[in-house]
Amino acid sequence: MNFESRDFSFSDGAEPVVIAEVGVNHNGSTALARRMVDVAVEAGVQVVKFQAFRSEKEISKFAAKAPYQQETTSSEGNQLDMCKALELSGAALRELKDYCASIRMPFLCTAFDFDSVDLLVDDLKVHSMKIASSEVTNLPFLRYIGSKQVGVILSTGASTLIEVGAAVEALVASQCPEIILLHCVSSYPAPHDQVRVQLTNGSTIAGEPVKRATGHATRPLTEAQIYEKFADCLDAGASDIPADVLFKRLSQIQSMSAREITALQ
Repeated sequence: MNFESRDFSFSDGAEPVVIAEVGVNHNGSTALARRMVDVAVEAGVQVVKFQAFRSEKEISKFAAKAPYQQETTSSEGNQLDMCKALELSGAALRELKDYCASIRMPFLCTAFDFDSVDLLVDDLKVHSMKIASSEVTNLPFLRYIGSKQVGVILSTGASTLIEVGAAVEALVASQCPEIILLHCVSSYPAPHDQVRVQLTNGSTIAGEPVKRATGHATRPLTEAQIYEKFADCLDAGASDIPADVLFKRLSQIQSMSAREITALQ
């Protein structure tokens, strides 16, 4: 899969690829986001991931904050108010993408709405993008992304196999050139006995192999792809930190085998 600064095959037997999610932990600050990219480089991370969204297109003004968000921000305001302050503008994302390119750090971003897809593909010229689990059943959205002819990493949390199959078929039918399915459990953190990692062993959905595992679990899983969230500066009050997995020794993972990764605590 093409990340511009580097390609990754994500093939069986390949070295683990750590995708560090900046997410919304930059608190709307481009400077902090750049600092987190630097920390990711120092830790030996292979890819950094951001989020592109427009709050009004995704979130109801009646949506309350999640309990963990009330703890890390405050009980005042709602989900829309909080997320609006965490948006990165198109100019900010371009600056971050250019910065990543200047230090040869692969850039990845999740799009949550049609305008954000256009921003990433038409303006920022990305070759690959991430799709969140929340969009698995949003077939018009998936078809639109597929029509953009970019590689896709699709998370599958909170989804049935039938729903994931329909999502893959929608992407394939719209000429999506490359699809990677991320098996995950949308629980933060997910108890290890609920992860069902056996789904990644030789399974296929609509012809696409399910062989990747995410870092939502309480310990890493047994696949070449390890998708981990991270947050820098725990005292910065980042709203998403309790939902993230923090690896303090990411650089060690690069040379580990799947068996060694499984043994990590």
